Amino acid sequence: EFHDAITQGQFVPFFQPIIDLHRDTLAGAEVLARWEHPTHGSIPPDRFIAPIEEFGLMNELTETILFNGIKAINQITRQDHQPVNLSVNVSPSILLEPGFAERFVSTILKAGGSPKDIKIELTESVAFAGIERIMRVLTRLRIEGIKISIDDFGTGYSSLTALHQLPFSDLKIDRSFTGTIIHDAEAEKIVQSLIDLAHSLGLVVVAEGVETAEIIDLLKQKNC
Repeated sequence: EFHDAITQGQFVPFFQPIIDLHRDTLAGAEVLARWEHPTHGSIPPDRFIAPIEEFGLMNELTETILFNGIKAINQITRQDHQPVNLSVNVSPSILLEPGFAERFVSTILKAGGSPKDIKIELTESVAFAGIERIMRVLTRLRIEGIKISIDDFGTGYSSLTALHQLPFSDLKIDRSFTGTIIHDAEAEKIVQSLIDLAHSLGLVVVAEGVETAEIIDLLKQKNC
């Protein structure tokens, strides 16, 4: 059923906007998969990502969402005459599959996209896959112009190792910190420290889980 759902186009792209807080403009969008099931309706990723991994279908799903996401973003671009950077989540398990970088770039080009407008999001658990092996793949992608973001930063155990040794361009602060900074002084200190750390390394900082004007104002003050 999972295989048929991919080939029949039941997995579709949804988009989460990424906003530039200092210009109040659209800086990009993260593409997220939803399964539009003919019987059960719209199914979120937490229901299907684990079995997709288990059955070895993550590559197919990633390429499908990347291709369809670029096609949809290109329609927006044609209407607004402004390129939109697209972020896509990539599982560390498929990064080391033979030919991944070549297939990924090929999918971008087939969809009518440009590698420089694409960003890959990786969780910090990528470090457990082996820094040297991952480095070769990420360097190949960076040479093509693809940006690399470390996602959900601060929630794992190998953050600084990955940040130090891998060619990241962006750092995403996990919503468990940003969502509580108004009422949690410790979380606010952590967010400020992560912003300062990222900027000192020349990285762009993205905060997840921003849902109120209060949080926006505080993040602007912190130069996120």
